[in-house]
Amino acid sequence: LAIKELKVNGTMEILLVQPFITTPRLDAVEYLSMALKLTKNIAFLSDIHDKIANVYQLSGSAKQAYPHYRNALALQPDNTSHAYAAIATGKLIFENRQYFQLLKELNTKEKLNFDGRLLLTEALANSGKAAEANEIFQIAKQQFPFWNERVAVQEAAIENAAENHDKAITMYNA
Repeated sequence: LAIKELKVNGTMEILLVQPFITTPRLDAVEYLSMALKLTKNIAFLSDIHDKIANVYQLSGSAKQAYPHYRNALALQPDNTSHAYAAIATGKLIFENRQYFQLLKELNTKEKLNFDGRLLLTEALANSGKAAEANEIFQIAKQQFPFWNERVAVQEAAIENAAENHDKAITMYNA
């Protein structure tokens, strides 16, 4: 984005102006990328990476968003908002090991919410760790003791991981 000079008629004044924004997503990423170069403040850098990721995510490009969410999280490792964004995006683009690792880290720090616990339960059940999945699942049920379809599906997945296939099928069909 080239800055243009605009001479004001009848004066000696020259204004520096940016061209019109014609491609909002690309322009937003370009301006935010320029902002990355202008600061050394860790909180600002992290926030700018998060904003770039949001632009990509909102335009449907999770694959381009993911590295920026990871950069934001690397700059501020205790920011659970960045962690949850990286987890959600990582799941979308099948970065299974990485989002699973982030879920385990949040669980260790006791910063998992109900949705995060269900996601960790799902990941553990899918990897055949039924006992661990059930332990996390029980904590999630204590957080949100009301029945809902997601809870029922996780119960069935845990039974399936524990090789109680007949019980799992019955639960899936209920």
